[in-house]
Amino acid sequence: MKTPENKVENKKSVWAWIWVILSAVYAVIPTDLIPDIPGIGWLDDVLVFSAAVLNLLEKNYTETHSSIQKLLRLLKWGIIAIILLIIIFILLLGYAVTQLF
Repeated sequence: MKTPENKVENKKSVWAWIWVILSAVYAVIPTDLIPDIPGIGWLDDVLVFSAAVLNLLEKNYTETHSSIQKLLRLLKWGIIAIILLIIIFILLLGYAVTQLF
């Protein structure tokens, strides 16, 4: 019999898989936050997909390995922070360029 906790965990796992699939689609679609210039343009794709995979791994290690889960959570949020910093940098750079011209 499924307990309410198992249902919640299953929903978390499903959402984690959905995030992985959506991030893979984002990596394949040519419209990106950063244009796909070799090296630089692939950075956002790699970071988004890495955060999604770390999230999936974190959800799967919920009850078995709490120390691994904490490490994965820390890595995931670190990557998300890097993504946000890149977005802020791009916005500030775009603003600076528009002010020059």
